[in-house]
Amino acid sequence: MENTDENINDKLREVLGKMPDKLKIFDGTIDIGLQLEYFEFSSGLKKKNTLSGDEIIALSPELYSKDAGVDRKKEILVLLSSVDRPEAYRIIEKFVDAGDRELKNWAILAFQESVMLLEASLLEETRVFLSSGLGGRDGKLRYQLVIAVKEGYEMSDYREKIIINEFETELKAKKSILEKIEFTGKYSIIEALVPFDVNLRELFRRAIRECNRYGNFIDTDFVVTNIKRLEIDEIEKIFTGRNNQEKQ
Repeated sequence: MENTDENINDKLREVLGKMPDKLKIFDGTIDIGLQLEYFEFSSGLKKKNTLSGDEIIALSPELYSKDAGVDRKKEILVLLSSVDRPEAYRIIEKFVDAGDRELKNWAILAFQESVMLLEASLLEETRVFLSSGLGGRDGKLRYQLVIAVKEGYEMSDYREKIIINEFETELKAKKSILEKIEFTGKYSIIEALVPFDVNLRELFRRAIRECNRYGNFIDTDFVVTNIKRLEIDEIEKIFTGRNNQEKQ
């Protein structure tokens, strides 16, 4: 069992691998469901929009009006993100900074769209916006990796140090960053920033092999995702399901 998003990443790398300079990775952490909702809404609204840039900008005071509902404000933010003028960009930026909790993430997504549009306009080239549930930083995507000790083995301080050292070494070799490791029972829950063009399977398999040189204590199966942070009960369910399948 290797429960990964790597197949999707393989396809994306195949399409985008020849133009890494045009790839922009979203740094924030926003629920993937909200992201899908935003981009579906944005696509539909922009197709039917008939307002000019000036008319859209004239709507911006409604963002702070108590008479305007949440849906109306969402619509205005999306419309503003379609105007390739610094004025529209600054309006969205100001709204993000204002800290409206209910619309914060929606506004951030609109802001990112606005940034992309302005960059495309100024640079006279199309750029690709890549986002995931766990976000990223400095052109790297954030992943959550879960590994487990084998049956009959227990985690110890010594083994924890091995995991930290070997994963740090392998990640650095691929210009990746180990952000944190949490040890919970038999599981090691790792968060790392990895460049888009790095093969995840090869990277994590190699790190596990290096750890296993010191006692062969880690299961070679692992889970990795950039959709959301898995809770311990979800992790247990995945690994338990795998073990039950092997016993059948």
